[in-house]
Amino acid sequence: MNQGRADTLRDVVVRYVEAAMPIASANLQQGELIGMPTGRWTRQADGRYQRQDAIRVSWISAIDHRAQQLQSLPEYRNAVLFIRGNEEWARQFDNLVGTSHMRARLDLAQFLDGCLGEALAAGHEGRDPLAAAAAEASAVEEFLNASDVTIETFAPLLGFHSYGLGRVQLTPDVSLDPIDEAELERLFTAGLLTPTSPRWPFFAPPSHTVRVRYRTPKGIGELGTSQPVTVEHDPAKEADDAFEELVTCMRVFKLGLIAVSGKASTMPPPSGGYQVHSGSPVHPMLGGRIGPFLPNAYVLGSSEVLEFQALWRQMHGPGFEKSRQLALAARRFAYKGDRTRVDDQLVDLIVAAEALFLGDSDDESRGELRFRLSTRAACYIRDTTRSRRWIYRLFLAAYVLRSRLVHGHEAKPIKVVGEELTPERVVEEVERLLRLALKQAISEAASDSKAWAVDWEALLFPESEAAVTAGPSVMLPDGPSWPSGVTSVSSFGPTREASRAARQGTSLLASLLVATPAANGDR
Repeated sequence: MNQGRADTLRDVVVRYVEAAMPIASANLQQGELIGMPTGRWTRQADGRYQRQDAIRVSWISAIDHRAQQLQSLPEYRNAVLFIRGNEEWARQFDNLVGTSHMRARLDLAQFLDGCLGEALAAGHEGRDPLAAAAAEASAVEEFLNASDVTIETFAPLLGFHSYGLGRVQLTPDVSLDPIDEAELERLFTAGLLTPTSPRWPFFAPPSHTVRVRYRTPKGIGELGTSQPVTVEHDPAKEADDAFEELVTCMRVFKLGLIAVSGKASTMPPPSGGYQVHSGSPVHPMLGGRIGPFLPNAYVLGSSEVLEFQALWRQMHGPGFEKSRQLALAARRFAYKGDRTRVDDQLVDLIVAAEALFLGDSDDESRGELRFRLSTRAACYIRDTTRSRRWIYRLFLAAYVLRSRLVHGHEAKPIKVVGEELTPERVVEEVERLLRLALKQAISEAASDSKAWAVDWEALLFPESEAAVTAGPSVMLPDGPSWPSGVTSVSSFGPTREASRAARQGTSLLASLLVATPAANGDR
């Protein structure tokens, strides 16, 4: 008995283990000790690890063969009585305990045997056996006393190769953590990463893993019994959604191949271990396109972290969450990263563009979608490397090319203002411009609690009517269609010439909007 305080589960377990170890390890017979393959990883260089195999001794068989003798120990009976004397603990032992999604049997005999086995294995490895048993008992005691269960879902961030970058904290429960030797062993044990070659024990893993933690009420008994777990929302689904949201955010943020394939969740003690949800260690769509030394690897520099964290917050703000068209556009834009065929990539990008630039249209105003989309894209996207006319022509041609591809026609190069673009270049340019537009729209949505919306008429005709009627100095929209030397209405003065110039500028912009080039995007 400890002087000055009441016994804990840790105390009674340690006393039992100390009394049981000589019995469990005496007169061992052949086959009673089982060698379990294990190992550890040694870092050779950035993105390169080598595994050193080892054997961990399991004492379960030896303990089972001496069960009657061990369970007759006074320390064993005292431990059982101590546990049964706690009403809350007694309700959980020899019952199913866990969450609303997964539960495991909390067997009392297996718990005590497990603490003994952990102590014996620790002694065989040169560690303190009683400290190992005490740590196991303390973890279970904490679990028994808690009303909630803490679950961590984790997955390697395939394609992410930012060696030297530390933890990137997005929320208190969502983070990107560097993969070290211990984390690599966990990913390997859960089957989320496999060796680079089956014949060679080498690894070229990504630099970071994604961790999403959540708490959920503890459930006791069979699933669907009279004591269901009642929650207002499903934290397991929200955690699963966080992985898709992260990949979407990263693909919007910058160019580079990035993906999450297999995921696993920690199981609560005493069973521990991992529950693998889905996926495989190799993303089925990306295959060999992801690698630490390939030019398309996703690299997040330390100077970009704050900007990336800001984008994540913007995509979880009230303005973005109320903007269904913006969320759809971002999601379909991100789907492009899962495709390997250029036709599939273009389809996803044009769907994203339609959601972004045509999401406000009702059924009665959805005529000439190609013209409407291209015009709005040209006026909205802020790109210093391309003119508005070029962007307008690109989206016109890309829209037609998408239609040809989905109807089974061959993908052919197109011309945009005299520049020939292959289908692959079309995808690259549309993706680049849509990324600019999405980041701009997400930033605008974050500045307002209302759903994101654009006054397209005001954007297409900025103050042109005011220039005609009032005659003050009004800047005309930039672009190659305005008369040479005309920068504002004040260039003509508040006269009939000013009105004529403003009408001329408006008519030139209108001619840009109504002129529909041929299917190849250029005439």
